[in-house]
Amino acid sequence: MYEEFYGLQASPFTLSPSIKCFYHSRSHRRAFITLYFALLEGEGILVLTGPPGIGKTTVIKALQGDLEKLGEYKFVHLDYAPSADELASAVAQEITGQTEFQD
Repeated sequence: MYEEFYGLQASPFTLSPSIKCFYHSRSHRRAFITLYFALLEGEGILVLTGPPGIGKTTVIKALQGDLEKLGEYKFVHLDYAPSADELASAVAQEITGQTEFQD
């Protein structure tokens, strides 16, 4: 419906965020640039938080697309506030590819 009226090539409103229709607002640009340079400087683990629907996942997807050219980076996406153990397990799983860990 929107595509034809506005001459768009893809639907801007989908359940899964797409960087094809990403609008870089001032706050999105600020988050993207802050994360981008922190990763380039080797800052380690970074956290992006905020209320649902403001574009966190889309910012991360755009960041992943740009960083793929520069080397290997790992991203952990959690839809909830994990415990310290859950966070450590998610990070370890992303780095190693293992799903089972021993204490």
